[in-house]
Amino acid sequence: MSNCFDASLVRQYLYCPMAAHYILRGLPEPETERMREGKETQKAEEQREDRRKLALGTIEAEYEERSVYITADGICGIIDMVIWAKGRPIPVEIKGTRKPHRIPLSHRAQATAYAILVEKAYGKAVPQAIIYYAETRDTVTISTAQYKPLVTEILRKLAQIAQGHTPEPNQPPEKCASCWYRKYCKTTTTTKIEIL
Repeated sequence: MSNCFDASLVRQYLYCPMAAHYILRGLPEPETERMREGKETQKAEEQREDRRKLALGTIEAEYEERSVYITADGICGIIDMVIWAKGRPIPVEIKGTRKPHRIPLSHRAQATAYAILVEKAYGKAVPQAIIYYAETRDTVTISTAQYKPLVTEILRKLAQIAQGHTPEPNQPPEKCASCWYRKYCKTTTTTKIEIL
């Protein structure tokens, strides 16, 4: 068992606590074609020379660090980019997709988890984080203060899962049908289809 929780588990937990449970048990979902495409888009975006202007909007960065691995106080992760503006670090989470009409709570919470991690590692307040949607080159700057209590609570629940607690799924049953973990999940019902 790892001695730190990857910040991306916050997003997984919000999707469904059982997904986080299985990942912590050593059953990560195999990479799908869509995941590969997203990673390729994200990697291409990270290598763009003009991405700073596109990703940061009105924030003027003094400098940036790419693909930063940080571990601090039981939370860890690879942050796509950390920019520095006015002496403060700001994490940038790059999503390889288009900007959704409504930014999911899971994206906001994951970006906040990275902000908490950066805050602990650099010893500086991180009041905001940026989510960059590479497919449409849109940015969303979030205030992390409102999501920090949620992330702290999720990290507490992840610690309980790591100690053997089995959570309850939070997805509607129709979403469970397309979940990769359904074959392991004992809390969902599956329908057997008989071929005549």
